[in-house]
Amino acid sequence: MVKEEKLQDMKDEVIKLAEMASEAIENCMKALQNRDFELSDFIIQNDKKINELYAEIENKCIYLIALEQPVATDLRLISSTMSIANDLERIGDYAVNIAKINKRIKEKELIKPLIDLPRMKDIVREEIEISMDFYKNMKYSEEKLKIDDMIDDLNKQVFNELVLIMMGDPKTVDQAGKLILVGRHLERAGDHAINIARRVNYIITGDTRYI
Repeated sequence: MVKEEKLQDMKDEVIKLAEMASEAIENCMKALQNRDFELSDFIIQNDKKINELYAEIENKCIYLIALEQPVATDLRLISSTMSIANDLERIGDYAVNIAKINKRIKEKELIKPLIDLPRMKDIVREEIEISMDFYKNMKYSEEKLKIDDMIDDLNKQVFNELVLIMMGDPKTVDQAGKLILVGRHLERAGDHAINIARRVNYIITGDTRYI
């Protein structure tokens, strides 16, 4: 049986990684809205710290499995923690992608006020918070995950609006295409947050149907 303090140390690092990933999502949208290229650079550079912490967590999990020989729930917790850390690292990658898109948009002004994309960002952060609350407290509620439908709906709305803008003015095609990609990245980040919640359900129940 793995000592509780070792498991808690592992969980604390994952919680820290989640905070970093969530902050990156917040900052990438702030950078895009404000056309803040210095903030975009910071997000891109800071991703190294997210990657390093992810690698540290993965190594710690491998160590615990190899040397502590966990069984049952402990084994599910440790193996799932590696997957959860990977999901958080990927969320950080999507934030970097959005930061890079901000730098690639050459026009000083955006072709439309950003309304739905920031809403998507807020939902992604809420999904991370919900999923990590599940992880911290080893609880699960399918009802709370229904907010993911809102991201899908908002992404469709963003896509449709930007297509209409492109059709009305061919000069907007490049930037509109990049903003559509921002929506896609946020949608995928939300999917990874939901993956975390599903993993917690697996840790609790051992049910593999949804992972």
